[in-house]
Amino acid sequence: MNFIDLVCVQCNTKFQRTVSSHNRSLRQHPNSPIFCSTRCRLGGGHWTPCIQCSLSTLNPRFCCRSCAAIYNNHHMPKRTKTQKFCKTCGHPSKHSTNHCRYCRKYKNYGIITLSKLKNDCGSRNTYSTVVRQHARGIADSAGLLRECAYCGYSLCVDCCHIRPVANFPFEANLNEVNDVQNLVGLCRNHHWELDHGFLILVPGVGFQPTASSL
Repeated sequence: MNFIDLVCVQCNTKFQRTVSSHNRSLRQHPNSPIFCSTRCRLGGGHWTPCIQCSLSTLNPRFCCRSCAAIYNNHHMPKRTKTQKFCKTCGHPSKHSTNHCRYCRKYKNYGIITLSKLKNDCGSRNTYSTVVRQHARGIADSAGLLRECAYCGYSLCVDCCHIRPVANFPFEANLNEVNDVQNLVGLCRNHHWELDHGFLILVPGVGFQPTASSL
């Protein structure tokens, strides 16, 4: 590594700096005086314009961390965005979605099988979200989410599957999984009890607590 001998204009101290660093400073600030340290540079009172916003600052390049982050992220990005295309129509879509806004709005999810939906979504969280949103829309249209079917609580009602989604075969479509006869509105507590076996829904009879919950 090659070094160059320099003299600080503030304290007249001789110091060394690498040739590459000195040349980079000359390219960025051709007429700027040379200081040996930040203390001398600030003590010298030399104001320079910020590279990002052009405000006068005592710092060598940026006036604040925000300007430094904006400039560095624009000129030296750590990763590049990839353009994704809609799997339905082929038009460009956002990098975080597999379908464009138009196809998501008018797509009939009811006829899609669970296996195809799982392949299209890619992740388990997206797959579960689509199933839950489709079920909640059907339950809301049928008036099942006005109050808890067990206790009558109405401030927060969940959409619950009587037969769990995991018990359906992958060839079943969402219309079968989210059939209105398979949905019920329950509060958070009774939703948890139904999922964990402390509450049983008997068709034609109603809810019955298990012996372990009595």
